[in-house]
Amino acid sequence: MTAPITVSEFRAFPALPDNSGMTDDQLQTIIEYGWELIEGSCNQKLALTEHFCETHEHPSMTCSTKDGILTFIPKNLFISSVTDVNYSYDGESFIPVSNQTLVRGIIKVCPSPFMDGQHGYASIEYTYGFDPVPDDLKLACILMTNHLLSAGFFPTNGGLSDGSLTPRWIPQDVEDIISKYRRYR
Repeated sequence: MTAPITVSEFRAFPALPDNSGMTDDQLQTIIEYGWELIEGSCNQKLALTEHFCETHEHPSMTCSTKDGILTFIPKNLFISSVTDVNYSYDGESFIPVSNQTLVRGIIKVCPSPFMDGQHGYASIEYTYGFDPVPDDLKLACILMTNHLLSAGFFPTNGGLSDGSLTPRWIPQDVEDIISKYRRYR
């Protein structure tokens, strides 16, 4: 996992509690855990992720043909590029498609290789996430890490040093920032 901020960036942020007693590795673990909580709350990865592949049944809620255009609604938002689109029907192997476009996070193929209602499968491979991560998400990571530190959650190799459970909720100031990135499934 790659968090959007470095230990140096976190330590340079003003108005943080004293974290000088922590090693960089300990602090990096807390930063990554905070980022994991943020991505989990958003129901998707937000930092750039290379080549995610998914297969959709056609027709379905996420893959359908209308007016000769095949439309995919992928599992992830913030798609930066489409690497590959393939389709299959009647037991044929996947056949590549080269005429896809990306419109506001939805992948469209025109003309569709499927007729309206024809059963088959479509496979898409794409890259998604932010590169670079927006400043507001970096701030959310700093605030979440600060929250974890303020609450006394200090990781060790075997878990948390005090044996407590880690928080499963996001503070309101972080929620306010990440709400526009949340994916509802």
